[in-house]
Amino acid sequence: MATETQPSDGPAAQPGLRERKRLRTRREISDVATRLFVERGFERVTLAEIAETADVSVKTIFNHFGSKEELFFDRVDEVRARFESTVTERPPGVTVLGALRALLTEYMVPIGDLPPWRALEIPERYEMFRGFQEAQDRSPALRARRALIGDETGESLRGAFASELGRDPDDPAIRTLTVMVSAALELRDKTLRAAIPDRQPAGEIRRRVVAVVEESFGRLATA
Repeated sequence: MATETQPSDGPAAQPGLRERKRLRTRREISDVATRLFVERGFERVTLAEIAETADVSVKTIFNHFGSKEELFFDRVDEVRARFESTVTERPPGVTVLGALRALLTEYMVPIGDLPPWRALEIPERYEMFRGFQEAQDRSPALRARRALIGDETGESLRGAFASELGRDPDDPAIRTLTVMVSAALELRDKTLRAAIPDRQPAGEIRRRVVAVVEESFGRLATA
């Protein structure tokens, strides 16, 4: 990486500023793209249109995102990292299943800057979530990408489970645990995806999702 002359207030200031600008540009592109995807559908929006609306070049988009599908699911790495840290940084005495169960009941989407469930009580946020889910369901490319994300998340959790439980990732017990947790995550996701486009009240959506998590993780804990 090329270096630049640093300002007089310290060598760390300029890299910090560059990183903040990079993250701000990434978020602005993502916000514009999400709005267009929700309004018009995933397939009908081009990268050129996103670039023009966000006032950036297509090259700038590719500096931040590897594909249009990656742009749609732009925060999946954050969700996956949250799953891993929930397992690896859980408090003493808390099982890996107990830690995940708590996370999935406390948060609708396990990303730190989103309020646990209150977002659904804000009409414009609810409509954005609804449009986001509907865009996924209408697009074959996004449905395929969502399935791939589920597989990749399972592999990530398999490594975390193996490390925390002191077993080989290919141990049949670890592989079985991973498949069972992945199935529980998929069931939770399906429950959420079904309730939001159906415009169920916020409290009812939370009740349905929490019930699925409690049932599936309760059974996993006794397996």
